[in-house]
Amino acid sequence: MNNRRILVATVTFLGACSIHSTGVVPYGEDRYKVTHLNGSASVSTEALTADAINEANVYCTQNQSDLKVTNSKETPLGSFGQWAESQVEFTCERNRVATGRHLGHNPDR
Repeated sequence: MNNRRILVATVTFLGACSIHSTGVVPYGEDRYKVTHLNGSASVSTEALTADAINEANVYCTQNQSDLKVTNSKETPLGSFGQWAESQVEFTCERNRVATGRHLGHNPDR
């Protein structure tokens, strides 16, 4: 019985320490957001924001686009189970290399 309590306590503790992500969520036309959450005091909201921006950048890069952060919001760890949170809103803009505009070429002509 004691081993079971220790296991439950360990799993609960590890779950509270992990960073959770909503993944990239579309909202509106060509607009996205990603939210990172953490229940541990050892992770700052700045670190959560950096992780969220990195996830957004990976998403845009996979779509041959450049990340443009349009808004970010941080909520610090609070009492009564309030997790620290960072939400990043962004767009992915077609990069100049993908469009050929960097060479003075305009494919729209």
